[in-house]
Amino acid sequence: MDRCSDLKCPYVHYVLDDARANEESIYFQQRDRLKVVSPEEEGGEEKRQREELASVLGPISPVSAIQADLRGFALEKICGGENFRAVLIDPPWSISMALPFPSLRDGEIESLKIASVLDRSRVCYVFLWATQRKTPLAREILQKWASKARMRVVTHDLVWVKLNQLNRLVSAGRTGYYFNHAKETCVVGVYHPVLGQEEREQEREEEGKEGDGSENINTNTINNDTVRFPFKDSDVICAKVREISRKPDEIYGVIERLLGPNSKKLELFARNWNVSSARKYQNWVCIGNQIQKTVIMDREISRKFDKEYPEFASTKS
Repeated sequence: MDRCSDLKCPYVHYVLDDARANEESIYFQQRDRLKVVSPEEEGGEEKRQREELASVLGPISPVSAIQADLRGFALEKICGGENFRAVLIDPPWSISMALPFPSLRDGEIESLKIASVLDRSRVCYVFLWATQRKTPLAREILQKWASKARMRVVTHDLVWVKLNQLNRLVSAGRTGYYFNHAKETCVVGVYHPVLGQEEREQEREEEGKEGDGSENINTNTINNDTVRFPFKDSDVICAKVREISRKPDEIYGVIERLLGPNSKKLELFARNWNVSSARKYQNWVCIGNQIQKTVIMDREISRKFDKEYPEFASTKS
């Protein structure tokens, strides 16, 4: 916070704190050392580097995009067993207003085979966007997916506060019956593996140990280097409203800082702008019927896709 250089100005001006931006800059600099090229572009040296990285970090791949209607898409066969650590879902909920796209019934959203794509041996995150009235139902659906995956889940709310082009709270033209809805909720399910008796005892022992003050610092391992963030992301995102149904790109940064670039991430009901936003990061698979073109960079998913949909293999890049 600082006074304006103009002594006659009566207002107090706020200056952005660059500490967080600097931390993110360091993070992306280290992440960019994991240069990824497509299999068609890589030469001898690039292939050697890729194999060397894969031996240490596991497979790293750019964004894969699949044009498909999830109501009939074989999600379990294509993405099942791929051990995704994060799933981002923006479903077209059926609400009491006209929409420029088809919506899904609650049961159709619940029937998604989310349990089959999660890495059940590690902590996973499911980010489920929901309207005001559907938020309680979203929590119930996350619980049902956890039961099917035989995992335990804790839910949190990540709130998007909607701003207009003047960076002020939106005040007109939004949804809402009694109140104008100037926010939207993403219900986050944190899925934990169900531990055995020995693992539970070990976890209790670790919880009983006195902390060293580092429990509030997020860590991600990138190229054998540990990147430490002296902050946690806020559960509130303040971002501008753009195209209809488009969510803030900040959600990708939140997920990236939680898991790092090496974990596999899946987005359902994605659109072209989601694919463009995910290109800043690694190991994303985007699926949706409004994606313009199918481009699969993940080799294992590409193999499964060709096997399940041989008639579309020729359209895949």
